Amino acid sequence: MSRTMVSKDLPVDPRLVGEYRDSSDLLGRPADLRRRLAEDGYLLLRGALDRDVIAAARREVFARLAEVGEIRFRGRAEQTYALTLHR
Repeated sequence: MSRTMVSKDLPVDPRLVGEYRDSSDLLGRPADLRRRLAEDGYLLLRGALDRDVIAAARREVFARLAEVGEIRFRGRAEQTYALTLHR
């Protein structure tokens, strides 16, 4: 799936954005996962969490942020958000 990254309503050149390293093959090997986390500063674990649970949590977080005016919806409410920073 190809997506266009946007910052401040302008497209971001894809050559400036790298891909995350998938660590799914390290599941069940905690020492290797800790080492990868120390190296990369993140872990990408595809399929480790239920998509429906993650989608529900995402909707709830964004709905709460919208309620307090931190974000506003743009386009389809479940896909596009715009930040409104008040700090």
